[in-house]
Amino acid sequence: MDKVISFSTGSRIYYRLGTHFYYKNNMDKALSYYQRALAVDPENPINHFNVACLLSELGKYRESSRIFKKILADMDSDFNESLFWLAMNHGQMHQYREAHRFLKEYLDREPDGEYSQQAEEIIDYLRLETPQLTDAQRDKIDHLCHQGIELVSQGDISGAVDCFFKASKIEPELAVPRNNLALAWFYLGDLQKAISETIAALAIEPDNIYANCNLAIFCHAANDELAVRRQLRVLNNLYSDDPDDLLKLGTTYGLLGKDQRAYNIFSAMIDQGVKSFELSLLLAVSAHNSGRSKLAVELLDQLQSQFPDNPYARAYRNRVLRGRKPLPYHLRIPNRLLSKALEAEELTPAVVAALKRNRSLWPHLLWIAKSGNLSTQARITEVFLKLNEPPLLTKLAAFIYQPDVQFLCRKGIFCALAEQEIPLWRKELRPDKLDGSRNRVLELALEAAVAENYSFNHWYQIYLVWQRFCRLHQPVIRNPELWKVALLNFVRGEHTDVAGLARKHELNSTSLRHVLKRLAECMADI
Repeated sequence: MDKVISFSTGSRIYYRLGTHFYYKNNMDKALSYYQRALAVDPENPINHFNVACLLSELGKYRESSRIFKKILADMDSDFNESLFWLAMNHGQMHQYREAHRFLKEYLDREPDGEYSQQAEEIIDYLRLETPQLTDAQRDKIDHLCHQGIELVSQGDISGAVDCFFKASKIEPELAVPRNNLALAWFYLGDLQKAISETIAALAIEPDNIYANCNLAIFCHAANDELAVRRQLRVLNNLYSDDPDDLLKLGTTYGLLGKDQRAYNIFSAMIDQGVKSFELSLLLAVSAHNSGRSKLAVELLDQLQSQFPDNPYARAYRNRVLRGRKPLPYHLRIPNRLLSKALEAEELTPAVVAALKRNRSLWPHLLWIAKSGNLSTQARITEVFLKLNEPPLLTKLAAFIYQPDVQFLCRKGIFCALAEQEIPLWRKELRPDKLDGSRNRVLELALEAAVAENYSFNHWYQIYLVWQRFCRLHQPVIRNPELWKVALLNFVRGEHTDVAGLARKHELNSTSLRHVLKRLAECMADI
């Protein structure tokens, strides 16, 4: 690969010294000089590349991979050797499918590259030793895992075990189904099976942060303090730049009573620009539990100001001021009635009646519906439907149109409310400002899409397409039915037989063809 990249004078000296010590097999000194070259000339991708390669050779695969990805994403997307080294790192971490993916991408970009022959040989080996998942198999595993998580949220742990077990059998080398299965056994109280399944996951992927954290928690629950200390040493040597991994690691330290370590991780994530309500709350929890109660109160006050309807900040603040310690790292809802409604096995009539009376809790319910994790979505929607209060249902339905709400959350709300025949197309729910016949077209199309069991993806796309079209073209609508049919069929891609479609709906085929063409031209640049 021909690359001509100039070095600054100081960078060149450090680069040469690093290369000298590399060939002398003194990797630590080589890394030190390459890092100095990087500090002097941080814009040069070769300096980043050399540091990443040395880190890989020293066994620091995650840190190395982070740098290779940065080179490809932010510095030089044509530095294709990074793909080969990424593949090697993932192979060393026993993540063979990721290794295969990066090797294939490298060969696609560099069929005659420096490492192409090696890449082809490794791919051939991986094909023999690690059969690749088909798209159908991957979709099946994802479906079973999502189904299992939903069953956990509904309290059906045994059903979840069955889902995760089936997913792990499709491809035993995937760690995620095994991690989920281990947690399900833990929830059922079978510590031995939970530990056994986690050890199996670690045999596949020794540096998997979720599996290592779970093993530490399981050993702690089994009162095996020797195993906990051993596992803590493992955790201390793990690295990740993934916020989810770090959140799991910090929470695990907190659950094991290592509050200072938890605080350091959460604080570093905040400093690096990671933002989420959960992270900010856990930072406050770890601050209080590690002796920084004044800071915890300040952090909780900030959270209350930013998210006034959340059910945690004020309750936790009161606990801190009363000197109650420690605060929990498992973020269970502190209000007892809300906790009963969302976490008990069964939503009882008594709890529903109490929620109807306690209207001050309704803003908390709406906040949880909008901001809670996906495992709470099925229950929170059930709570809203059982309450059957029009103001609440209207506000819940409006979340469907809000892009800042998680897509899967909006999809879940849509499916539940559509099944109850709640008119989700009403203008008062939507943030757009369509009036008159333009609004009529959209309401007709959205209503028809619900009646015809369109998926949420198609249903929401109807809304987005029409909103964009009206914003750009301000169409004059004389026949709302014509535009409704065109819009529905344009989104679903079923408008090839325009004449047949027009006959079916008793419309003029020329007019329908014209409308479809206008919609297609408008959306062509998306």
